[in-house]
Amino acid sequence: MKPFWVLLLASGCTPVIEMPTPVAYPGACPLDNKDCQRNADAQTLAYIGQPEAAMLLMCLDEKLAEALPEQCGMLLSLY
Repeated sequence: MKPFWVLLLASGCTPVIEMPTPVAYPGACPLDNKDCQRNADAQTLAYIGQPEAAMLLMCLDEKLAEALPEQCGMLLSLY
């Protein structure tokens, strides 16, 4: 009976190990798909803490710049 209490008491003293959230990087794009590569590059920039650079990269596409006039208009005027 005594070893049970010692084991129970010792198991309550184990340290809590917290792991940071893993970073997920996008997969590979086909060689001829420039839109996929642009999106993957923008996603990677956002993952590494550069959301403004990611948005700027996305805004270089005319269709996206037209679709996001508020975000892209300000960024493109700076560059």
